[in-house]
Amino acid sequence: YKMDLHERIRQLRLERKWSQVELAEKVGVHQKQISAYERGANNPSTDVLLKLAKVFDVTADYLAAYESKSKTDFKDRQLLDYF
Repeated sequence: YKMDLHERIRQLRLERKWSQVELAEKVGVHQKQISAYERGANNPSTDVLLKLAKVFDVTADYLAAYESKSKTDFKDRQLLDYF
């Protein structure tokens, strides 16, 4: 299952039992921005993405990208190894 960025932000926030206001304060943005990120209406800038990763204590890759359980999910293994 591919979890989108907006789903991941919401999931991580709820796991920590933070309100959108609390997360916004930790990241330094307005609560409306957090709401937009979680709805998928807007994507965070690189700077905000890095701040989100830091406050959630996860990597930016985990937060932003498809997290596959197995490298064998990819059809082109050679291309995957290249990257």
